[in-house]
Amino acid sequence: MEGLSIVGVGGLEVSEDDWMATPSSIKAVVLALIQQIKELKADNQELKKRLADLDEKLKTDSSNSSKPPSSDPPGSLPNRRQPTGKPKGGQKGHPGNHRSLVPPEKVKTFKDHYPAKCSGCGCDLPEGASDGSEPARHQVWDLPPIVQAEVTEHRCHRALCANCGVTSRAILPHDVPSGMFGPGLAAMVAWLLGGYRLSRRQCQSILETGFGVEISLGGLKNAEVLVSESIEQATEGVGSAVQQADVANGDDTGWNEDNSSAVLWNFNTPNLAYFKITPFKDQETAKEILGDFQGFLGSDRAKTYGFVPMEKSQSCLGHIDRHFQRMEDRGGESGIVGQWGKAELDKFFHHWHEFKRGETTRDQLKASTEPVRRSMEWLLDCGIECSHSKTANTCANLSKALPSFWTCVEHPGIEPTNNSSERELRHGVQWRRTSFGTKSDSGSRFVERMLTSVATCRLQGRNLYDFLKESVEAFIKGVPGPLLAPGSSP
Repeated sequence: MEGLSIVGVGGLEVSEDDWMATPSSIKAVVLALIQQIKELKADNQELKKRLADLDEKLKTDSSNSSKPPSSDPPGSLPNRRQPTGKPKGGQKGHPGNHRSLVPPEKVKTFKDHYPAKCSGCGCDLPEGASDGSEPARHQVWDLPPIVQAEVTEHRCHRALCANCGVTSRAILPHDVPSGMFGPGLAAMVAWLLGGYRLSRRQCQSILETGFGVEISLGGLKNAEVLVSESIEQATEGVGSAVQQADVANGDDTGWNEDNSSAVLWNFNTPNLAYFKITPFKDQETAKEILGDFQGFLGSDRAKTYGFVPMEKSQSCLGHIDRHFQRMEDRGGESGIVGQWGKAELDKFFHHWHEFKRGETTRDQLKASTEPVRRSMEWLLDCGIECSHSKTANTCANLSKALPSFWTCVEHPGIEPTNNSSERELRHGVQWRRTSFGTKSDSGSRFVERMLTSVATCRLQGRNLYDFLKESVEAFIKGVPGPLLAPGSSP
C-alpha cells in the first residue's frame, strides 16, 4: 500500500503510517463507508436531477409547452405581460363598439312619438306636429313568446276494393319522416348537442320547457343518428376539399371512445375545417386522412406530420416561442438562450405584421427577416452547446427543422403559426371535457361530422341551423343535400 492516501469526508486525509497501523476490521469499515458515501453522492445527484425535472414539469403550462390552455388550472397561468400602468378596461377616448341600426325593411313595428309641448316656451303643440326632418331613431330588440312545436298527424286511411275485396291502406309520402322527428326538430337537437355542447338531459329539458316537446333520451340518440347520416356526404366533401388544398394547417388532441384512448384530428383551410376521430395517432393515420395531399402544411412539428417534405412544411412559430419560454424559465445558460430566441421571434413577428397590414411587400419581408434567420441559426448552434441537456436537445431538434420556420416568408397563403387549427380544436376539447368522449363508433361519427359542420359554417358565415335542417329535409326525400365545399365529392 505504498503511497496510499485515503480521502475522507470534508477533504480529510489519512496518512500512510496511520492507515498501515489501522486494524483490518476498521479498514474494511472505512472502505465500506467511503463506498456508501460515493453511492449516496450519486443518488443525491440523481435525486436533484429528478427534482429539477419534476419542478420543471410542475411549471409547465400552455405558455411554455404544447399543452392547451384548457389544461391550465384556474389562476395558474402567470401574467407575462409587462404592466402598462393604465387602468383596466376601455381607455378614455377609445372609439368603442356600438350596435348599428338595422335597415327599415328589417323592422317589424314602427312607433312614432311627437313632442307634446314646446321645449322653449312650454306651450302645447298640435298633435302629430313635425317639422319634416328625419326623426331620431331608437331601436329595441326583444323576443316574441316562444313558439310551441307543431304536431302534424298523418292519417293513412283504408279502402275496400269492390272488384277483388282486398282492403288497401294508404302509404306515407316519401317526404314524410318514418320517425317522430321533422327536419326542424332533428336540426334543433343536433344544434343544441353539437353546436353548444349541451348534455342530452339539458337538451331534453330545453325542448320540453321551451318548445313543449316531450322526448326521451333514446329519442335524442335517434335524432343524432338521423342528422349524422344526413350530413355525412357534405362533411366528407370537406375532407376531400382539404386534401386538394394548396395550404392547410393541422393539429390533434386526445379523445376517448368507449373508455379507450383515441385521437381527434383537425385539418383546416381559411374556409374549411375537417375533423376525424381515430384510434391511433401515427403517420399512417395522418396520411390516410390527408390522402394525396400535395400542398403546404402548417403544424406543431410533431413526428406525426413528419411525412410532409421539409420544403412543404411550416413549423408553428408559436410553439417555437413556447420552447424558448421554457428554456428561459430554466434560468442560467438556458435562460440566456431562451431570452435570445424569444427576442428574435419578436423581431420576426414585427416584420410579419407589417407585411400583413400591407405596409411592406413580400420582397421587403424577405429582406427584413434575413438577419433574424441568420441569427436564429447561430442561436441554435450555441444552444446545442448548452450545459443543460434538455435545452441542448431541443436546440438540436429545432436546428434540423429550421428551414421550415420560414416557409411562410417564401410562399403566399401560409401563416407562421397553426393557431387556426388550435382554435378549431378548442370546441372539440371543451366537448370532450363535458361529455368525457363517446361510447360508440356511431357517437364518434356524430361528433366529427358536427364539429366539421359547426366550424365550416362559421368560417363561411353560414347559418348552422339552416344547413342542418336543409340536410335532413334532403335526406328524408332521398335527394342530394347542401354541400359545405361546393364542387367537392366525398
